[in-house]
Amino acid sequence: MKEFPILDVDTAWKRWRERCSHVPSSSAFAMFSTLWDGIVTDPSGMVVPVDDHLVHRGDGVFETVRCVEGALYALQPHLDRLEGSAAAIGLCVPMSKSDLTAATVAVTRAGARPDAAVRIIVARGPG
Repeated sequence: MKEFPILDVDTAWKRWRERCSHVPSSSAFAMFSTLWDGIVTDPSGMVVPVDDHLVHRGDGVFETVRCVEGALYALQPHLDRLEGSAAAIGLCVPMSKSDLTAATVAVTRAGARPDAAVRIIVARGPG
């Protein structure tokens, strides 16, 4: 019978990076991660924990904002709707609207694509 190793976190991340380093990212260029508390541009770091309610219960809300020629189209109405959707399911948005605006702009810039879809996802978190 095959035996499976129990990995420490350093070994697990090393294997993850080795296995993901060759995978091209055609659609994910940057992500703000509350897990890392910053912007990630390496697709192997764009992760959501398996115990996040978004993963195992679909418990979250999202908005998709178009970036056209470097400008975010109707960002504030999208953020207003995101807040309303979150409130409707009793979900707390973990940033103020001004911080969420700044994070969205920073992620868009970090993605370095003048034309893109920017998805803003708010999940309930682990549990």
